[in-house]
Amino acid sequence: MEIVFPKNNEKEFLEIANKLGIKDLVFVYSLKDFKKSDKVRTGIIVSSVREAEKGARLTNFIIAKSDDKRDRAFLEKSKIKLVFDFESSPKEDFLHSRRSGLNHILNRIAARKEKIIGFSFSSILNSTNRTRLVGRMMQNIKLCRKAKCKVFIGSFAKNPSELRSKHDLKAFFICLGMHPSEAKKAVTLSF
Repeated sequence: MEIVFPKNNEKEFLEIANKLGIKDLVFVYSLKDFKKSDKVRTGIIVSSVREAEKGARLTNFIIAKSDDKRDRAFLEKSKIKLVFDFESSPKEDFLHSRRSGLNHILNRIAARKEKIIGFSFSSILNSTNRTRLVGRMMQNIKLCRKAKCKVFIGSFAKNPSELRSKHDLKAFFICLGMHPSEAKKAVTLSF
């Protein structure tokens, strides 16, 4: 499964996905731009719990991009299945630790509520400070392993050129510290 954010370029996404061997592509739209399709799976990305409640009437696949102020509500009180990009916080790291966006409390909540923590390869491609972002991802991988959270790794592509095969994603996240069995499970996760 692969999650993408199209902007009237669905046909291009499908062509590249076909070349990469991606069979299950999920088009994710904002609540106001949501388009239901019979040919492919669709979902909604939300920025608040209220939007998640509205989106739940349209589809059962709702995701959210991490927001420092709303992360706990996303994990505890909403119908959101997946929260991604915890590492993209604009705040600076602490002197002796990274501000990775996740902590043991959020991870326990995610594990208890069966929410999925997402890691975005697209955020690495588009980052201005890749070393900081990769370090934060490495820390979050360890935290997720310790709390036994469900993890999903994907391209989260906004352009068709950002799509990557599941083998490339798996290899990259193994380099970041995932065990091969964890990476295989995280790439093939379906919901």
